[in-house]
Amino acid sequence: MGLGCLLSLSLVSRVLAQDPAGAAPSSEPAQGEEPAEGTEPGNGSEPSASEPAEPSANEPSASEPAEPSATAPSASEPPEEGLRKAPERVSAAITLEEPERQRLLVPPYMRGYRGNVRTTALFPFYFERRDPESFERLIVPYYYRRGPKLNVDVALGLIWSMRGPERNTFILPPFYTHRDHKNWAVGLFPLFSTGVLKGHHHTIIPPLLTWMDGDEKTQHTIIGPYFDWKSEHARWHGVFPFLWDKKDEVDRFTIVPPVFFRFSDDDPLRSTTVVPPFYHLVRENERKWGLIPLVFRKKSPEANATTIPFLIFHHAKGPDLFRLVTPVLSYSSSKEKGSFWVSPIYQRKRGDKNLDAVAPIFFRQWDNRDMSRGLVLAPIFWHFRDPANDSLVILPFMGRWYHHGIGSTWVTPLVGRYKSFERDAQTWWVAPTFQYGYTPDSWFFNIHPIFYRKESPKKSYFALAPFYFNFRNHEAKTHRLSVSPLYWDFKDFAKQKRGRALFPLYWEFENRRKGTDRRVGFPFYWHFKRDDLERETKVVFPFYTHWIRSEFDRTLVLNSYYEKKREPEGVRWQYHFFPFFSRGGINDDRWWNVFYGLAGYDRRGEYRRAKAFWIPFNLK
Repeated sequence: MGLGCLLSLSLVSRVLAQDPAGAAPSSEPAQGEEPAEGTEPGNGSEPSASEPAEPSANEPSASEPAEPSATAPSASEPPEEGLRKAPERVSAAITLEEPERQRLLVPPYMRGYRGNVRTTALFPFYFERRDPESFERLIVPYYYRRGPKLNVDVALGLIWSMRGPERNTFILPPFYTHRDHKNWAVGLFPLFSTGVLKGHHHTIIPPLLTWMDGDEKTQHTIIGPYFDWKSEHARWHGVFPFLWDKKDEVDRFTIVPPVFFRFSDDDPLRSTTVVPPFYHLVRENERKWGLIPLVFRKKSPEANATTIPFLIFHHAKGPDLFRLVTPVLSYSSSKEKGSFWVSPIYQRKRGDKNLDAVAPIFFRQWDNRDMSRGLVLAPIFWHFRDPANDSLVILPFMGRWYHHGIGSTWVTPLVGRYKSFERDAQTWWVAPTFQYGYTPDSWFFNIHPIFYRKESPKKSYFALAPFYFNFRNHEAKTHRLSVSPLYWDFKDFAKQKRGRALFPLYWEFENRRKGTDRRVGFPFYWHFKRDDLERETKVVFPFYTHWIRSEFDRTLVLNSYYEKKREPEGVRWQYHFFPFFSRGGINDDRWWNVFYGLAGYDRRGEYRRAKAFWIPFNLK
């Protein structure tokens, strides 16, 4: 309230500043101003709200400003006596409304005219706005509005009534009703709500767990556990959690867990029905049904088959095949795979691949297409061969494997050899630990798990596990040397890197490409260097320390300290023999001190200063 009064007082002061005489406006409006309420130019009558007076052909319309007449005073001339001074306007101000014609402000009362709109307010209890077509008024806590398109009544901010030619809305919480052309709605929140809005209907009854909404193409319904979703081409409905059913143009399913399941599809034609333990499957050219785990039946163009697992029985018959499985004898015959029959003693197969067997002891197989053969007398004799391979194993005496053009291997309990025809290499084993091998340009010898030695153009190594290891990679240009656990030396010649350690006393890491060098002789010697930053630090603890940076060089030996610092004027240096003596200078300037001021002298250009008992004396 206080802020409103201050704002009103500021507006009054602005009006008074524009009209120093403080005279009330004349009953006749100035040129270009709107007449006061209840008057009309020329006859003094007010046009009705529904039929505003039209401007004559010689008068400007409300949306176009009138041109000044020839006799109208200019903005620079003083106004005639009895006429109010035209209000001042802010330069470059932009507004979408007509400029304000008249305003009267006597806080808390205000009345103003803007175009054809009159505004009256008695802050904060009363507000009124009137134009030729509508009228609105607020008398706290009641608001109403009247106009050709909409009439509004609002009381206490809770009761709303909005009426128009084709609409009617009324709200008295929690009740509401609405009508607008073909749209309507009514409800008692939160108990009930229904209506049709823009072709979409809805009904909501929360206490009954009911929700229904939709339009011409879709519908959604929930009534307790029942749900129903409909679209233009599909429907999904059910009773949660007992029934689930979905249908569309292509597939559908129905589920009543756990007693019934059905899935179907029209493209391609297929369906599955399960009523445990029974199932039934339909495919385009195939049918299956069964009673799990007792019997299984299949029907297709290839064959009709019946399987009874607990009887170990299977029978299948088709145009090109026949199968019969019983506990005593099994027989199979097909046009593609030939015939095969099995008895508890003898097994036989004829076709592209042939087999004679007395399982699990004797097996003989052959294939005339690739001339392969195989003979097994388990578990002692195993022999397989074809034009490119030959394998023979006689346990526990020997084994031989030959691969034409690739290599051969033979093994006995004591000696073995592998030969590579491609690389002209051989490797020998002498059980249990010796291994020797060679190629035209390399060789190696191992005594597992202690001694390892190899030499080749690419790699070489020598190891005495677990103490000594020496590995060289001539291609990668690396060298790894370790005397475990005390000494390590790793080199990378391509990257110009090296790392050495004599655990735990000495550590060295060097990178010549980056110009870095780090060495530690723990705990006395420390050296860190980086050439790209012109930085180096060296420490011999506790006697010596040396720092090198791009801008200075410092050395500390016991209680002696020396520093050189590069500056634009020259090299500034200083020396301290703590705490007895210190001296320094730059170019021709010099200074020295004894006990930091007991006696001293300072020369800087023409400036001279001496110290005695820490008291300075300017000499020049």
